[in-house]
Amino acid sequence: MSQLNNIKNNEVVVDVGGIDFDFGGPKILENINLKIQKGSRTLLVGPNGAGKSTLLRVIAGKHLIKGPAHVFGKRAFEDCPQGVTYLGTEWVANKSTRLGISVRELIKASGGDKYPERSEALIRLLDVDENWIMNQVSDGERRRVQIVLGLFIPWRLLLLDEVTTDLDVLVRSKLFRYLYNETIERDATIIYATHIFDGLGDWPTQIAHIRSGTIYEIHNIAPKSSETNTLAQRLANFPRLLEAIENSKNQLEEGKIIDSPLLQVIEGWLAKDFDERIERGDTRGHTRWDELSENMKVYGDRFYNYWK
Repeated sequence: MSQLNNIKNNEVVVDVGGIDFDFGGPKILENINLKIQKGSRTLLVGPNGAGKSTLLRVIAGKHLIKGPAHVFGKRAFEDCPQGVTYLGTEWVANKSTRLGISVRELIKASGGDKYPERSEALIRLLDVDENWIMNQVSDGERRRVQIVLGLFIPWRLLLLDEVTTDLDVLVRSKLFRYLYNETIERDATIIYATHIFDGLGDWPTQIAHIRSGTIYEIHNIAPKSSETNTLAQRLANFPRLLEAIENSKNQLEEGKIIDSPLLQVIEGWLAKDFDERIERGDTRGHTRWDELSENMKVYGDRFYNYWK
């Protein structure tokens, strides 16, 4: 099936062609093929250990891989293309957000004064108090500050590895509306790996399902337009979601309380992934903590500054 979305244009931002990756043992990624269009919003879904975090890090240029991986037409690892922002596990553990300084001082020290309009907009959006002292805030408040720090510099490609876990429903909803507008107004591109699907029903333009280190399936959600005015037309590439929506309508008419149709579809995928993993005899996948451990062995403090 086509991996390209019918959105603003056909410019490919991310082009990964048949890559493999491992740490010297079993393959974590195998024959990964992925094309991402400019201005698109891609959800990357799959069970823990499927390879989502590793794939995002490959696209971010943090792993030397076997096979081509291009971002903005340049090699992801060797050329370090500009305009790529990656917010992942190392980022949320950054010690700078646990110092005894105010949010205002931290943002200024991080270069936020160079982008005052974006910084102020994100501060308002995420309900951040500039007088907060970073070593005194809650986990949710710290995460909001971290997101401000990660997003105030204008980006062309944003790679998010489940960074909304500590956000309340309202802040999370406002953040994703902001990110949606960034893709519309600036033609920016987002790839988001997550296990939280509430409020994302009409947000993605494509959903990529990764299973055991391989892109198993990709489904496009067409934007509403004169050519794709009906739901059936918009979901022509995703009949399973259309079926879930129709089933949900019937359940609502019967007075039942239901989960989102998108959540129902993805839950079905993950249940099948789990059953197949058990049949193969795999006890667990390669998790992000395995990856962090491997990187610490190779790079140590030079890369993560973990022990200091």
